[in-house]
Amino acid sequence: MIALWQREKRRIDYILQQADQEAYEAAQEVWEWIRAGKLRADIEVIPLKDISSAWERITRLHGSRIVIVP
Repeated sequence: MIALWQREKRRIDYILQQADQEAYEAAQEVWEWIRAGKLRADIEVIPLKDISSAWERITRLHGSRIVIVP
């Protein structure tokens, strides 16, 4: 999970570096909050084989995100 997290962070960092400096700095601050445990996202992990159930869950989840994994 940590390797995936780091890969996604690098990808997002690259995209944000293409944006203006202010947005990039704000995103860096958000990443610091996440690392420090000050900001958290509720995520439900759903296997790809159960993708049909994801649509049902989307309507029930308020403030949560779904991540589809292989």
